[in-house]
Parts: sequence; structure tokens; C-alpha cells
Amino acid sequence: MSTKSTLAYGVRYTPDSPANPVDALISSAARVLFQTIHSYSCRYVRVQWVDLINTARFRVLPLQHFQKLFTAERAGVCLTHATLGLVGPGITPGFSGTGEYLLVIDPASVRPCVFAPEHAVVMGWIQEKVPSPSTGIVCDLCPRTMLNRIVADAQQRAGLKFLAGFESEFILLSETSPRPVFVNHADWSTSAKLLAGRKETVVLEEIVDALMGAGIEVQMYHAEAAPGQYEIVTGPLPPLESADAIVHTRETIRNVASKHGLHATFAPRLHSDNCGSGAHMHLSMHSAMPKALRASDASRGPTLTPTERSFLQTLLAHLPSLCALMLPTAASYARVEDGIWSGGTYSCWGTDNKEAPVRLCGPGGEHHLELKCVDGTANPYLVLAGVLAAGMRGVAEGALLTVGDCEVPVALMNDEERKAVGLQNPGRLPRTIKDARELLRKDDHLRGVLGENFVAKFTAVNEVLEAHLQAESAEATVARLVGPTNHNHDTFPANHAAVTFVGRPFPLEEAPEHFSRLRRWGLTFIRFLLTWEAVEHAGPGIYDMEYLDYVRELLSVLPQYGITAFVVMHQDVWSRYSGGSGSPAWTLETVGFDLHGLEEPGAAWLKGVKGGGHVEEERGLWPCGYQKLAAATMATCFWAGDTFAPKLKVKDANGKEISIQAFLQNAFLNMWEVVAKTLGDLEGVLGFEMMNEPHRGYVELQSMHAFDYNTDLHLGHVPTAFQSFTLGAGHPTEIGFWTRSFPMPTRLTSKGVLNTARQRAWRDNGPTQGKCLWEMHGVWGWDKIKDEGVVLRESYFTKDPVSGRKVDWYTDFYFPFVKTWTDRVRSASSPNMIVFIEPIPNEFCPTSWTPERRPTDMAFAPHWYDLNALFAKAFGDFTVNVQGLSRGMFPLKAFYWGHQGARDNFSLQIRNLVEAGYRSLGETPVIIGECGIPMDMNKGESFQTDRWTWQTRMMDAMVTALEQSLVGFTLWNYNPDNDDTRGDDWNGENFSWYSRRRGLPASWLDFKQTSATLDNGARILRATVRPYPAKTAGIPLKFDYEMNTGRFTFEWVVPSDLSKKGSGASASVQQPPVAGHPALTSKDTEIFMPSMLARERQIVIEGLGQDDRYRYDEQRQTLTVTTGALTPGQVHRIVVSLKPPLKASFEVNSFWDDFGGHILGAAVVISSLLIYILLSNISV
Repeated sequence: MSTKSTLAYGVRYTPDSPANPVDALISSAARVLFQTIHSYSCRYVRVQWVDLINTARFRVLPLQHFQKLFTAERAGVCLTHATLGLVGPGITPGFSGTGEYLLVIDPASVRPCVFAPEHAVVMGWIQEKVPSPSTGIVCDLCPRTMLNRIVADAQQRAGLKFLAGFESEFILLSETSPRPVFVNHADWSTSAKLLAGRKETVVLEEIVDALMGAGIEVQMYHAEAAPGQYEIVTGPLPPLESADAIVHTRETIRNVASKHGLHATFAPRLHSDNCGSGAHMHLSMHSAMPKALRASDASRGPTLTPTERSFLQTLLAHLPSLCALMLPTAASYARVEDGIWSGGTYSCWGTDNKEAPVRLCGPGGEHHLELKCVDGTANPYLVLAGVLAAGMRGVAEGALLTVGDCEVPVALMNDEERKAVGLQNPGRLPRTIKDARELLRKDDHLRGVLGENFVAKFTAVNEVLEAHLQAESAEATVARLVGPTNHNHDTFPANHAAVTFVGRPFPLEEAPEHFSRLRRWGLTFIRFLLTWEAVEHAGPGIYDMEYLDYVRELLSVLPQYGITAFVVMHQDVWSRYSGGSGSPAWTLETVGFDLHGLEEPGAAWLKGVKGGGHVEEERGLWPCGYQKLAAATMATCFWAGDTFAPKLKVKDANGKEISIQAFLQNAFLNMWEVVAKTLGDLEGVLGFEMMNEPHRGYVELQSMHAFDYNTDLHLGHVPTAFQSFTLGAGHPTEIGFWTRSFPMPTRLTSKGVLNTARQRAWRDNGPTQGKCLWEMHGVWGWDKIKDEGVVLRESYFTKDPVSGRKVDWYTDFYFPFVKTWTDRVRSASSPNMIVFIEPIPNEFCPTSWTPERRPTDMAFAPHWYDLNALFAKAFGDFTVNVQGLSRGMFPLKAFYWGHQGARDNFSLQIRNLVEAGYRSLGETPVIIGECGIPMDMNKGESFQTDRWTWQTRMMDAMVTALEQSLVGFTLWNYNPDNDDTRGDDWNGENFSWYSRRRGLPASWLDFKQTSATLDNGARILRATVRPYPAKTAGIPLKFDYEMNTGRFTFEWVVPSDLSKKGSGASASVQQPPVAGHPALTSKDTEIFMPSMLARERQIVIEGLGQDDRYRYDEQRQTLTVTTGALTPGQVHRIVVSLKPPLKASFEVNSFWDDFGGHILGAAVVISSLLIYILLSNISV
């Protein structure tokens, strides 16, 4: 083959080859290239390309060898055919390691690498090394070649030229692991973010100098809004040169930051509460041809030329499909949301509208478009190629602009406003990369211009990339996305299989600090939370033993601190992936749900698990998730899938087809068995709780058209079950919107259509084949003639569909499973393990829980919250007995005033809950498994004032009520990661009375029980840390503590022994059975007496008998009362006070205290008036 052949490549060596290339063999273009490189004083040349996942790759050649390449007609380096299919260490199916490309050097692209002295960089064209019979040397996958072709075609066919420029937003981090550390937290464009001499300031200046030294125009740089975020704006260039320039810009930013020990990330969004990082592209079009006149669509864009209007029309039409190129990662979609200046989710344009994905900038005649839906994970060549291909369709067809200038965000427009700008049915940008890929695959025009093969190969590579990111280790994900795997709100629900809960609730090395603190506060019985997801997130039967080993090691030290625990499998609203916590993501996928398709059709509300829930319009929405499609369906399948979803079959680990109920319950029981084996032998673990706050799902649902207002929260968008079905099936549906009101909690105030994007909640490749599970079972159907849904079986969930027998969730499903679960965990741990069981929240213990239906050694563990305060996130003098109202109580009887009223109100509610347990279960232990108060009540004013009076009052009212009901309890919650802004970082909740952000460093702490250093970081301790009888030589009858003085009264009775016949169990907390108990073996009654109350005060005890004694050990915070005798039936009553008494925290007011004088005065006036009238009548 002749060395001058157009197909020749590479350097030919022979025994007589000269050391240097023969000058005659080198073209004039090559000589110019060499002169340019020599002028840079370079010794090395980087030959660079950018692949389909936007990874910049290069080969480094010494200058001498680089020059030899030009002895061939095609100067370049060889690349494997697998090059464009590489994702991490793997190769995308369809790509092969057989065969090679030639990366042909483009001399016009050379520039110096200022950040790497003595290096130059040159871009290349990816060509076939061996020509194909059909396409020759052209590689249809080369991004640069594609862009160059489309630019040339636009000029040839329409006389159009373009200029493009990019904004580069990025974040500088000083650390990336175990979590990102930002170089600063100053605000947008503030001087504090670019202080002279600071490392980040030096880095920014060096980046700009390097870019300008490389011939790239820098228009400006400035501090952006997010922590550690900056932006560099480079000038406009022709498309190919602009793409080359932005590639070099990103390389420069990364390299200069690294040189100074920083990490620069272009990750789309790291902050759920702040700005993401984009790569906004600016595009202008220029024509030497005469401007055509066209008035028919001029009203839609009066300042735009007809060519610009045509370009814009088809650009908007194809924008959803282009998202696959412009927003190519799952993380990209966390940045593009409505209301955060990222361009929003509607395909529209607007003059200087930051909530439009296409923003019109500049005056008429000098317009350019800014595309905001582009980020730094996108290949700039493909972005430009796709945008020009989309817009040039309109130019070629003379398309009329139908979408007008959106002067306000489309998300805020009403129907009339949308209609006015031609957006009756506004196109929506896809919300996931999966959806974007599908749109690109179905876009005939883009497939035609970009190439069928390109679209197929690009989407295949992108699919592998998405899976690769999900399957990476936590460390790799931190390095790639710069955020903890799956706990990053911005990328959720990505990477769900790789999530880790190791180190939660706190690292092992912090255990002495936290357990010492809890012991000092007297909180020695803890409810330790696990989640099914934490144990089995990677897939069915794949258990995270690293996490369980961490938990075992953590709980093994409890006895050293005098603490015991019971372990609960926590859940709310089924799973994080349906808006709560608990079950792994694969459980929803197994049933057929699309994790990325739940929000649009209202199948789940996920903002709260992605950092939201703090603003007024989101407050308290998360409990409504129980009624939404995802959680309600999952609960129904778990408890009663055999009854109500018998057609849903899945394969188990052995490939056997089983029912969905069997699959889910077997997986749950197998997981629990592993947990019980791991933790069941620990001294500090005395029991297990099967499941937090179980829910019926749709079981016993009386109507497809409404939920029970008295039991199911109605707030925000509340679709009925039937509406949820149609929404989830992809049908736009009108549903009701509920707002807060008085005297009823909420009322229906409006209606609106959801799911206009026709998003389905069901995945096509799932077991339902994309169909609604309940449509599959004939519960409802779609009338194609009327184009509406129809309920076919209104009472489907109230009775067995086969037998017609009425179902009861407790007796038919819950009680049998409780017994099965108990047998499994006890066989894996100890037959004496206590099991804690609770009912559905806010329900009393069912009377049907008869002895044969419940396990032995069971503790009844219901929850209690003041639902009115939780709902309003407010507490004051006026309180309401929601428990009574929901059961038909006359409203005036349910209203209370003052602190005494709050104590009475809460006492009645908790006593009702406890006594209902005694009535149904007899002498079964009762413990309130969860109770607490919101710290952010009353609009969070305490975070500003640091005065916690109302939180203190509410905590006191609640704990006083618990004490008066003589019931044990565990408080929700102790969360060291709590802070004033994020709260507990879950659905907007903020319950923790401790925050490490407010505390002292561990190195400053003294871990003794008497050390006040442990109290730093806590709030409302006066109400939380209080005396209580820890061990009683008898049966408690009464405990009454006044936190404003430190005084308490305690009464107990010595029971009769087993030889005496009991008088029968009483449901009253004030009249417990005192006969038939084992004989007492100790005369000592031990009362926890906090050191923080007793220190430097005298403890005074009244009511001791002649032979009774007491002692106080402050080191153990224990007051021991030893009675002289254990006479059956004898009642002991002591009154304990402090001298001097505690300083009052607040006044214990009541209705009569506050209004009694006014009422008495009014009564006197009215009585006087009546007497006067009466006497006047008599005298007449």
C-alpha cells in the first residue's frame, strides 16, 4: 500500500527508517501544527476524545513520535472498538474488543495545556481504521464527526451559522469522603466567597489564567449560591470549537483544583435545599441570506426572526427527547425541578425567564437562546448536535411557532394562562433518565439525523451507565457523585441496592458518649430501630452482615451503662421509596412498581424523604402516603395478597412460582430470623418488636370513592382508591385538594387534574406487564368508549372475593402472622424472648385479641401522640382531644384550656389507650412504645429565641399523663444528627431533644452520671429528666410529679402471694389487681432521682413509717426506700420534695385561673341585672 494512500495510517518502520520523519512526507498543515506546538515549548502532546458517557480520555505522545504520525495521510492513534462502549470496568453489550478505530488528529484544535506545562492537547476524529464497504472510514458514533456534519449541513442547506458558549458551574470540595466538605458556605456573589488569599480564590484565578493562556475567552467568574459553588463563563465560538473549549475548560478546572488539594465536581446537585450545578448552553444563529417575512406566527415571538421562530418551535417539540443527551444521568433530574431556577420541567421558552428550559436573552436582532437543561455530565458535542438537529427541522419545514413567551413559570400558570401562550397541553420534560432514553428511542426525526445506530448504541451505553452507578460500592459512589450512597437526597432513589446504614445512629466510637448521656437522663430502656432495608437492601436473601455486626457490637455494650433495649423493625408508609421508611426498594419493584414513576401519578409523596417537608405547604403531608397507591398496595399484598391479589405470582430463590404474599412474608420472616440469630443472645436485648405501626392497606376499605375522614388524614391532594388506580395506570384524573380548617381539621377546598404527563406507576417489565394490579384483578376497568375509568367491584376489599365472607384484618391476617413471626424469632434466639406488638396507630386494642390468638410473653406496645399538635405543629393554652372527637365525643367536652387542661386532656387519652389494652388482654404488660413532641412547633420560633417554654410545657403535660397512667414509655427520639434546619432529616420532622450541633465535642465531656457536661446539646431537660420508680417492692398505685417544684408523691401496695385468690383483673390503672402475685423478695423500692435536680439540694421525704429508711446515692442517681415490713395489702405513701425547691419553669394555669374572675364578674353583673328587673316588676 502506498504511504500516500488516503487510507494510510500509522508510522511505518523499516531497518532503514530515519530517526526523524522525512520532511517531504509532511503536509503544510502539519508543519503549521508543529510550529504552533513548538511555540508552546511543549515536549508532550495529548491526543484527546470524549466518549458517549462524557468521559474525557487521551493518549500522551512525546512530541518526537507525534511528529512521525504525520508521515501517513491519516495521522492518528488506534483505539479498540470497545472504546465507545466502556462504562467503568465493563463493556456495553453490542460493543466488541475486536476491531479498531483510528483517532485521527485534527490540527485545527491544538492548544496548550497551561495547567500541565510542556503539554499541548489536540482533539481527534474517531474513524474506522479499516474502511467499511458501506460507510467507508466514517464512524457514526463519533460525537465530533456528528456535530461537524450537522453544522455543515445547516450552512449548506439554510445558510445558517451558529455561535455557542457555555457556563461552567462546579463545586470545590476539600474532602469527598466519608461525606463532602465544602470550601466555604458563603452566599451567591458575596465577597466572603472570594476572600483574597483564600485557597479557593487562588484556584479560581489560576483557572482563569490557564484558560486565557489556552486561547479561551473568559467573560467572567463569580461565586454561585450553593456551598463551595462557583461559575466560569466562557465566550461564544462556532459549535465545534465551542465544544472543544468546554472540554478543555472542565479539564482545566479539575486539574488546577487537584493541584491545590481540592476536588472540583460538576455533579448536577449536591444540596436538596440549594442550587445544583448546570452547564447552561448559549446559542445564537446567524444568516447571510435575506430575512424572510412571515407574519402568521409573529405574535408568538415578535422580536424573533421567522428563522429563529421556526428553529425554536421544533427545538421545544424535541426537547423532552433531547434530555437523554443533555441530562444523561439519574442525578441530573434532581437538579431540574420547578421553582429552583433550573429551567423547570415544562418544554417552553421565556424572555429572561429562569424557570423556562429555553431562555431568550438579548435585544431583538441580537437574540440568543440559553438552554438551562444541560449539566456537566453531558457530552457537549452530542448536546450541540442534538439541539441543532432538532431546531434545523423547523427551519427546513418553515415551522410556525405555536408556543408564546412565558413571562411566568408554567408551573404557576392556571389553565387560562397556559392556553394564552399555546400550552393547553404543555409538554413535560422526563423525570428520569429511563424515560428520557425511551423518548429518544421513539423520536423518529432525531433517530434519522443522529443515526439509528447511534441512538441504539448511545441508549444502550447510557442504560449500562445508570446500572453501573446503582451497583457501585459506597466509596465509588462518593467519588463519582460526591455524596453518601442513597442518603443523598438529590440522587434518591438511585443506588438503592448499594445503600449502607453502618454507623447509624452513630459510629461505634461514639457509643460511650451517647449511652452515658442516656443513662444520666434516666432513659435506660431504649427502643432500638432497625429497618428491613438496612438489613436486606441488596436483594432478596442478601443480608448486610457488616451492618448487623455493627449493630451487635453497639448493643453488646448496653449492660455497661445499665441500659436494656428491645429491637423494632421500623416502618412508616411501607418504605423510603413510597415516602416513609422500612422495606427495601426491591419489594416495590417485585410487585411491579416503577420507582421513578411514583411521584407524577401521585402514587407516593417523596419530597419528605428527599429533604422536604419543612415548608408550610408540605408540612404534615407524609402520613397521607398510607392511602396512596404504592404504600396501600404493598401493605395489601403483604398481609392479604393471597386473598385480594391471587393473580400476582413471582418466583422465589429456587425459581418456584409463588404468591406475592408468600414471597414478601417469607422474605420478611427470613430476614427477621437472621436478625434474631445475630442479636438474640445479647444480655442487653430483652425483646423484639415485629413491626412499627402496621397498616391495613386497602383491606376492609368500605368504598373505592372515599377514605374514612375520621381515621385517614385528608391533607393536600388526596386521591380516593379508585382515583389512585386510574392515576397509576397513566390516566390524568381530577382529584380533591384538602386544606387545614377549623373546627374540623381539614376541608375540601379545590379540585385539580393530576398526572397530565400520563406517567404510569407500573413498570412494563414487571409482573403486571405495566398494568395496574387492581385492574388486572377486575376491581376496576377503563371504558374506552367513554374514555373514563369504571369501578367494577365496589366492595372488593371488604370480603373474600371467592367465598364472599366478610374479612377482618386483625383476625384473618395480623394475628396469625404475629404468631408465625413469634415462633420464628424465638426459635432463632430464645424461647423466653419478650415480643412487643402494637395495633394500627390511633386504634384501641381490639377486643378480638383473645388468648388463643396472641403469643405468650407478649407486651402490648401502642403509640400515642397529641394528634392536634402534630397536625398543627403548634402548642398553646388551647388543646383538643382528637381521640375523643374521632369517636363521637361532643366537641365542647373535647376542648381544654391551660396547662392543667393539657395534663388532664393527655391523661384521659393515654389512660383510655392503656385501659383498652387491659380490657382486651388482661394482665398483659402495656408500654407506650412511642411518644414525643415536635421541637419545631409554633413556626420554629424557639430556634430563633432559644426559649423552649412551649416545648417544655407540652413534654411535661405528656409525661405527667404517662406517669398518672402508671405506664412505661419510650420517647421519640434521640437523634444526634438532628439540627435546627434539617431537623431529623425525614419528612420535615424535628422531634429529637438532643442535637450534637448544639453540644460540646466528645473530648470535653466527662462521662460520669453526675457530669453536667453531658447535658450540652439537649433541650427541655427539665421536662424530660424527672424522677420515676424504677423498682417497686409492691404494686404502684399512684405517681404524681410536679416539675415546677421537684415534688412528687408515690403510692404502692404490698400484694398478697399466690396462695391468695385474686379478686380478678381490673381494667382501671388506679385499681390494679393486688392479689395472686408472687411473694416479694425485697423491701427496697428504688426511685430514679436525677442528679441535676438533687445536686446541692436536700431531699425531704414525708410519709415514712417508724421502721422505714431511705438513702440517696447521687453517683447512681438512686433514691432507695426500704420499708420495715412487707404486710400484704399495706399501702405506702411518700411525698418527696427538694429544699430549696426548683425554680418554676411556667405557671400551671387552667380555664378557671385565666377566666374565672371574668366569668364570676359577668355572672354577678347578669345576676344583678336579673334581680333589678325582677324587683322592678314586683314594685310595679
